[in-house]
Amino acid sequence: MNMSSGNGYVSYVEEVVRDAEQTTTKIRSLLEEDEYGIYIVGRLHKVKTPQTSGLEQWSEFPELTIIGDLPSSILIDSCNSIPEAEPMESDTPDEIRRASPDFDHWTSLISQIENSSPDDIEKLCSVYDSFLAEFPLCHGYWRRYANHKMRLCSIDKVVEVFERAVQAATYCVPLWLDYCVFSISCFEDPSDIRRLFKRGMSFVGKDYACYTLWDKYIEFEYSQQEWSSLAQIYIQALRFPTKKLHVYYASLKKLATLFEEEMKSQSNSTVDLHFEAVVDGEVPRFFGDDEISLVVKDLLDPAIGPGRSKALQRYIYIGEQLYQKACQLDEKIGAFEINIKRSYFHVKELDAGQLENWHRYLDYVEMQGDFDWVVKLYERCLISCANYPDFWMRYVDFMEINGGREIANFSLDRATQIFVKRVSVIHLLNARFKEQIGDMLGARAALLQCNAESDTHFVKNVILKANMEKRTGNFTAASTIFREALAMAAQKKQSHTLANLYKTSSYSSTLNSPKSGGPIFASFDSEELGVLLEPLPSTRSDSLWIFSSASESRSLSFCTCIIKMKQLR
Repeated sequence: MNMSSGNGYVSYVEEVVRDAEQTTTKIRSLLEEDEYGIYIVGRLHKVKTPQTSGLEQWSEFPELTIIGDLPSSILIDSCNSIPEAEPMESDTPDEIRRASPDFDHWTSLISQIENSSPDDIEKLCSVYDSFLAEFPLCHGYWRRYANHKMRLCSIDKVVEVFERAVQAATYCVPLWLDYCVFSISCFEDPSDIRRLFKRGMSFVGKDYACYTLWDKYIEFEYSQQEWSSLAQIYIQALRFPTKKLHVYYASLKKLATLFEEEMKSQSNSTVDLHFEAVVDGEVPRFFGDDEISLVVKDLLDPAIGPGRSKALQRYIYIGEQLYQKACQLDEKIGAFEINIKRSYFHVKELDAGQLENWHRYLDYVEMQGDFDWVVKLYERCLISCANYPDFWMRYVDFMEINGGREIANFSLDRATQIFVKRVSVIHLLNARFKEQIGDMLGARAALLQCNAESDTHFVKNVILKANMEKRTGNFTAASTIFREALAMAAQKKQSHTLANLYKTSSYSSTLNSPKSGGPIFASFDSEELGVLLEPLPSTRSDSLWIFSSASESRSLSFCTCIIKMKQLR
């Protein structure tokens, strides 16, 4: 929504932003206009909103509050930037690996190579490997890649593609479905197929859409006439609500009827399941896999005679209990599931309603106390929301608070290396996280990644690196970082950068020692000193005053730089 009014001297514009990324982008766009001499910002202190969520993680000037910190940081950042590389057309393997990261460019290139070189496995592998390294959640392209391997390579090469796929998109139901369908047609040992189904279900069994995998699993076991496995599948399928929950419960009852009829035919007597009521104490309230396996074993063992009837009653009882519990949960999460319009990955933006629905869904699940469910829902969310850093930051924050530090670390690695690697804030969060867990090498590497991104700027990163060293007590390293940065800026005759470097020292304590309260001292030769004396551009409101004194012990001049703000005219 945009509204403007005014009399020529004052104008009012209202902009609606929905998350931290949009907030940062909007403020940056205002500052880049470079038309204003003064900015007045404000926000209630310690009030958290979606529009500022996560920004406090990389606030360098907390005394200004989050919104006050943003303009300060962005203005400091405005000195240097790295331009994006231009897209390039390519069709050789080496050129493919250097291709543009643009999604449409990649998909066009894939189609071009598939049409022009359908049997050139080297080119096909090169383009798919490169594309899926950038966009590993595109399960449809993993399927296409596997199909090419099936045409042109051996079965083990196809398995390699699927294994890479489920490592990259572990919580993707369609990917596991493709893999299992492939295994049914190509694996000789049914136990290998069964293990693959169980492996997939261990990751996606709490996905509301996992019924497609359950259906294929049930179909496979029917084809094998494996009644023991089938009986257990129907119980497992009732543990968590899916779109076909009611169908699976009806199937379980139908299977129980078949078992009952078999018992009648074998014993030549009437088996009335309603004669014996199952006492609650006879069946545990928590139905673990081992308990269910024992019940199913007794159910299918003719040797125990009348004991089969009791096992069947217990089997039905367990199914009813799980079904009722799943129905209750289904009523609570049904509204969230209905509002998930896109469950797959795409570079196109999601609308605000879907993003808000994911946030509310995560809010609800976080309060249920089921850590495994929380992890699986976050991973499912991050398939469709992989390009939104606030979801990654939220995931890391929850995992860190709730003892999932390894999960947090792994999610940060994926975010910074693949999904939002061109977003500075995620690298800053990664640096802070690595520093917090004592991985200083990782923290320094994360800040170097910041420095390599096109939207990250020289002065800001100098401050971040120096402050991190200060927090670890390494004041010498912090001072060295500033000295090297000042020397580099002076060598490149970047008077603006020099001024901004000195200006930031007014917000920070001195880097010389933990006890000193004096100014920062830096050394320059006469040529570098001349750069400092150059007048600053008239568009800025800073003036630089330099006081130098000779030192007998060194050939360089030492100077103290003081930033003095001009009065606004």
